Amino acid sequence: MTENRRYPRISHVTSRQIVRLDGSQTPQKNIILTQNLSACGIKFTTNEFITPASHFLIYLNNVVVNDVIKDTRTFLKSGDYFLAKVAWCKELKRDYYEIGASFLEKNSCKARDIDTFTELVNISMLDLLPETDFSDRM
Repeated sequence: MTENRRYPRISHVTSRQIVRLDGSQTPQKNIILTQNLSACGIKFTTNEFITPASHFLIYLNNVVVNDVIKDTRTFLKSGDYFLAKVAWCKELKRDYYEIGASFLEKNSCKARDIDTFTELVNISMLDLLPETDFSDRM
């Protein structure tokens, strides 16, 4: 059976964290298990249903990623953080889902995509900052 794809899928199994906003704009973090990667998207499994058309941020800094995604400059990304959009979500068994998502390209994204991307990157960066108590400096 031949698949009608622009780019081949490369098997790539690893755990990653994604960050997304739920319906109330609350940050949601989830650990996923990637299955494969192509030059324009990713397929993974997770224990959470994610609505198609939802956006999420994923950190991809692997040598395999660099081999698969030849020109990352076309995508909406910051450093190694890529913005992706869920194309489909299929329940494999109770509370276990397979998801296909595409990386957002700069030339086809909308202003709200950029706003979502900025908010998700900011949320991710806050986790990297050390906790500081400024109360004793006042």
